Amino acid sequence: MKKQDGAVTIIAIMILAVLTLIAISSFNTSKVEVFVFKNEHQNNMSFYQAEIAAKRAAFELRTALTTYLEQDLTSPSRKLKWLYNENNLIDIYDKNAWLSANASKTMTTNPDNRFIAVHRQQNNTGSSLSMTNQGSKIHEYTIYAKSTKGGEAMIEIGFTKRF
Repeated sequence: MKKQDGAVTIIAIMILAVLTLIAISSFNTSKVEVFVFKNEHQNNMSFYQAEIAAKRAAFELRTALTTYLEQDLTSPSRKLKWLYNENNLIDIYDKNAWLSANASKTMTTNPDNRFIAVHRQQNNTGSSLSMTNQGSKIHEYTIYAKSTKGGEAMIEIGFTKRF
């Protein structure tokens, strides 16, 4: 009987060691899951912030004076510095271009959110696109919005305006 008393102690120590390894492994797994959730949350927030900036750009285009929209988009004296045509568009994938003072419009509520718009083309009124506002031509824009809060996200949306 005395020889078996030591075996029970060894088995108990082995079981405690296995349970300790399982506890450490579970802790590490949960730590990784929290890290993944945090990154996903930051990326989602960045995406939503970019979406807000894109909607703000659409609002700015919708409410902009027609005289500002008709200005030469290559002129440095243009009123809407964040509005480009296809020929003078900044490199939208260059981080420094977005940070330039006149390259993009920073949202006052969140300086990490910026947007630009590009005038793509204008069509005659014979287009199949039905719009209620009267005007001679339909102007198409592409809006790029970017947020660098938490993660980095960029959104591209289309916008159409008749004037």
